[in-house]
Amino acid sequence: MLPTVRLTVREAAFVSGVSHEHIAKAFDEHAVESVASAPRRRELDIVRTVVIAVREALKSYPTHLKEAAQQAVQRALRDARSLADIVDVEVADDFVVTRVRLRDLARTVQGRIDRLRQLRELIVVARADGRTGAPVFRGTRVPVRQVAVLVREGADRRAVLAAFPGLTEEMLEMALLYDELHPRRGRPSRGGPAE
Repeated sequence: MLPTVRLTVREAAFVSGVSHEHIAKAFDEHAVESVASAPRRRELDIVRTVVIAVREALKSYPTHLKEAAQQAVQRALRDARSLADIVDVEVADDFVVTRVRLRDLARTVQGRIDRLRQLRELIVVARADGRTGAPVFRGTRVPVRQVAVLVREGADRRAVLAAFPGLTEEMLEMALLYDELHPRRGRPSRGGPAE
């Protein structure tokens, strides 16, 4: 049994390499079910995320091959105890043998899940000190989105690190990743950069 990791639509898009629009469409078409406990919340586990990635990779294949490949992938994922145990899958019909490079996909997924875990350990969202839930780096009061905006707008990384003592290069990368996976909702604020 694969480890249990719940992913938002954007996190699943990052992990699988499929656009978040495509994953949202899979929910809209009822091609995938949410694993969330709350109603109307869209979350995926590793198996559903990988199945969507395979489905996207095989979209131009004939329907019967696509369905057979998806079933074989689901069996392989169900039988695996970890992502490292996953093997490639082959599906054949009268004319074509289709090989799904599931092992390579599993390695990519594992690396990205590891990055998500780092992100979740490094960034705190809920704050009790009046910062209105603005995400900050654990153990600091440094706002993640402000760092992401500075880096994305081309500020010198050394200057950003100097302006916020305690930050590391990895934190700058994680700020960008957090901002990508958790975009601000609603209208932009009038007062300049985000948070």
